[in-house]
Amino acid sequence: MDQDKAINDIIAQYRDLLEAISTFRDYTEDQLNWRPTAVQWSMAECIEHIRLTSHVYAEQIDLAIDRSPESLHQAESSYRLGLFARFFIWMMEPRGKKIPNKVKTTTAFIPDESAFNADLLIDNTTKVIEDNITLLERMRTLAVMHIKVPLPVTNLIKLPILDALTFVASHNRRHVQQARNVLDYERFPHEQQGPAFA
Repeated sequence: MDQDKAINDIIAQYRDLLEAISTFRDYTEDQLNWRPTAVQWSMAECIEHIRLTSHVYAEQIDLAIDRSPESLHQAESSYRLGLFARFFIWMMEPRGKKIPNKVKTTTAFIPDESAFNADLLIDNTTKVIEDNITLLERMRTLAVMHIKVPLPVTNLIKLPILDALTFVASHNRRHVQQARNVLDYERFPHEQQGPAFA
């Protein structure tokens, strides 16, 4: 695939994510912070996890770009998603409302258990996703298959930078769906009116 087209496709995924995150503004703080059980995340915690993950990956990618040799600061004609990224995306991608392949979250990405301010949470998450889009635009002039970044959970596996942000998009869709699934619990406080999801 043409590198520019691949970047356009991934930017479109992040713009869809911005739209999805904005829909949570219609819920009250009590609704956003409501937990199905003591060990299950609230909608707010799912969104904060998206913010944390997106921020950490963006920092790692920025650092990898800054440390890369000048010879890699020119666009490639084609792009192909790597094998590791394909596997991780398969692991993460939601299947409708179903969240497959339970994955344990590392400590760095676990949200604080305190209640979240709704507007601040959405604003901060929106800002980080917009920063991801800016980072994708920066990749247009880079050899994205040859600049690599270690996974935050392990230095043993490195992904090309565009693969990494493609994986993060899939990860974020997973947790948007996880947040939406909170609405399906019988005890969810629906009496505080919120929007309906298709």
